[in-house]
Parts: sequence; structure tokens; C-alpha cells
Amino acid sequence: MAVLLFFISCGSKSDVPGNVLPVDEMKIVMWSMIEAGEYANYTFTKDSTKTLEQQTLKLYSKVFALHKISSEEFGRSYNYYKKHPVMEKKLLDSLQVYGNKMRESMYQRPRLELPVLPAVPADTTIKN
Repeated sequence: MAVLLFFISCGSKSDVPGNVLPVDEMKIVMWSMIEAGEYANYTFTKDSTKTLEQQTLKLYSKVFALHKISSEEFGRSYNYYKKHPVMEKKLLDSLQVYGNKMRESMYQRPRLELPVLPAVPADTTIKN
């Protein structure tokens, strides 16, 4: 029995409870939510017929569906990280590294090369 308690107590302190999204999953969900929020800010602040808050919540629902989680799962996980500063720092550091990688990969994508058009000689006239 003592050996079992030893192994349980010596487990990794970075582990989160089973009902909380692990750091690697949570950072991706949070990145998607940041993107959704920025998209909403850019798109819906220009449209006075739609409220920013309503549209943002709709986009967040799509993020949850994309990652196959519920808003309750996200909220529970978010609250867990907010109450555990060491884990929150690990999450935010991981999110920052992930965001840097995403931005870096965006800038490394091949760009569309437009064909160079042949120059038209200056002495050519257009005849009708």
C-alpha cells in the first residue's frame, strides 16, 4: 500500500485531472478561439446589423465543434488553469510557442508567382 501511495504522489505534477483538457490540446483550442475572436473583430465591427458578441459566440461554438469538445469542457479546463498558476504559465508559454510556429509557417508558404508579361515596344501604335 505504501508503494502505491509513493507512486501516486510522485506522479508528474504537470498532469491535469481527467476532466481537464491537457496542455497540448488546450493550447490548440485556445489558438482557434483567438483566431475566431480576431476574425469576429475584423468582420463584424464593420457590420452594424450584427452584434459582435453574438457573432463571436457563434464562432466559438464552431471552434468547440471543430475540436469535438463542449463549452462546458472548455470552461472547466480554463477555470482549472486559472486556479493553478504554474499550469497556467505552462499553458500560456506553450500557446505562445505554438502561435510563433503557426505565424512562421504562414510566412514560409510558397507565394503565387504571377507571370511576367512581355514588354510592349514603345513605337507600336494600335490601329483601328
